[in-house]
Amino acid sequence: MLKYAIFDLDGTVLDSMGIWQNIDAEFLKKHSLGDSEKYFEETRGMNFMQFALYTIEKYHMDRTPESLMKEWDEMARKEYETTVQAKPGAVKFIKKLHGMGVKLAVATSNYEAMYKPALVRLGIYDLFDTFCETHNSLEGKSNPKIYLEAVKNLGGTPEACAVFEDIIIGIRSANSAGFTTFAVADKHSKADEPFLRKEAFRFTYDYSDIDISLFERNTDFK
Repeated sequence: MLKYAIFDLDGTVLDSMGIWQNIDAEFLKKHSLGDSEKYFEETRGMNFMQFALYTIEKYHMDRTPESLMKEWDEMARKEYETTVQAKPGAVKFIKKLHGMGVKLAVATSNYEAMYKPALVRLGIYDLFDTFCETHNSLEGKSNPKIYLEAVKNLGGTPEACAVFEDIIIGIRSANSAGFTTFAVADKHSKADEPFLRKEAFRFTYDYSDIDISLFERNTDFK
């Protein structure tokens, strides 16, 4: 039985990957840097620092990582405040887990100033017990450190914890640390789908399809 759950945000809880693809295209066009689709695929799963360093190296830009991150922040912030919606069934599922007393965490490559307005608007921000972010690390989600940090903050162990992700890098990383993984389909992760289906414990297009009985109800929770 699963007593804890860790959620990635972009592409997993939030239907936001299209926004980032549009930002990539706008950024590359603005700086005359070329193919946005290939760039988007190459940078999926990176945190902001990895993304910025990769961009500077790839395009030989005379910029600091901080200046690039500030530019992307300004392009994306309004979308999270007003536009980004949840993936199918995500809000109801998260509320249901919370109501059962399952402890919940966020493990994201994004950062709170960006995602908090979206989660507050969707009515789920206060349901999470802890928020963990990879943006201060050069490892990102290729290392399970973020999931281990999150489950430690929840007071649990990987064996009793689910991880929800939309990319194969995250699924493989969480699997390697002993978590039970749930892959959430995203049209921007289509190339990962065969691997997600094979390597995750469950694969879904809609959270309403997930068997809630896999999670243990905490009878002490009020």
